[in-house]
Amino acid sequence: MPRPSQRKQKEFKYDKYTHEQKSVSRQYRDTYTVNETIERHFNGAATDRRRKTVMQLLSVWKKNRRTIEAKASDARTRNMFRTRSKGLWTNLSQETEAFLWNWVQTMRTDGLLITREMLTLYALDVAPFFENNHPNFKASSPWCNRFMASKALVDRAVTRESQKTLAETSAAVATFSAKVRILMIKYGSDVVYNADQTAIQYEMVSKRTVNDQDASTLWVKCKGGGERTTAMILGDSKGTKYPLFLVFKTPVVEDVDVLTENVALRHEFGPQLWPKMKSLMHRSTARTYGNPTAWWNGMLSIEFLRHCFGSREDMSKRVLLVWDSFSGHFTAGVAAYAESINVELIKVPPSFVSQQTWRG
Repeated sequence: MPRPSQRKQKEFKYDKYTHEQKSVSRQYRDTYTVNETIERHFNGAATDRRRKTVMQLLSVWKKNRRTIEAKASDARTRNMFRTRSKGLWTNLSQETEAFLWNWVQTMRTDGLLITREMLTLYALDVAPFFENNHPNFKASSPWCNRFMASKALVDRAVTRESQKTLAETSAAVATFSAKVRILMIKYGSDVVYNADQTAIQYEMVSKRTVNDQDASTLWVKCKGGGERTTAMILGDSKGTKYPLFLVFKTPVVEDVDVLTENVALRHEFGPQLWPKMKSLMHRSTARTYGNPTAWWNGMLSIEFLRHCFGSREDMSKRVLLVWDSFSGHFTAGVAAYAESINVELIKVPPSFVSQQTWRG
């Protein structure tokens, strides 16, 4: 096949014009003919294709004259080609993006690692619950890039900058121990419960996390293994071990009705998987739940408290429960339910975690 003898002719498909240029050209067209407008504002039309493109542009600008005039009259937008807010993508509403940003801030405040994959999965999970979102939202990589750019979020490597020294740790332990002893005397308790959230399996955990652009990244401990499963381990000061509370990763459900039914009736498992999980629970003492991120949240915290302490024999006696200071453990709903069943939630100091001495 012979090579072309000359460069392909320019088609002018992607020429861009500011709002001010659009306004001036459209107003000129109201008084003069199309040919005169093309000659005046588009340097003539070298080809029929170029002339056809310009005529189509003038027709579109005429339909959108109100928007164009409003943008052209504003000094901030007259020299812009487009005026969509920075980072605002048409698939998600501003309310949804604000919710996602708050979630990222909360997770990072708790010292939890967030990968881009976790962000996209969570976006897919929460999008159906907000109005004005695109029904075919896919949380694509371009959307993730725009969202992170608009919220000043970057992909950062984890460091040891915020690791506590031995002296700081010893002081925090002494202060916390004194606080627990005071509460035991106050409520006449002879036992303290300790619940620790932990990932019992890992795939390959990323050594990078989404974080604020100007913030120092917290140190995150991780290691290899299998796919992630989150467990809530409960023990007490007498060395008693209690049944596990497990959270498995489940597929994202886009149908809001099915998702609501899964949450209400099947511990967030689908109708096909639920019979197997229910059978496993009947054969063991562990409780199993599921969600797309396999991570803990406020709803699971309430279920955990209800299962472990909601139907004990003496509800009048105050229960002392030591819990890590993760956001899902201390929401308003969790605090209110704990108070209703006479459970005192004792928060571990930030940057520290509670681990039972009998854990191997």
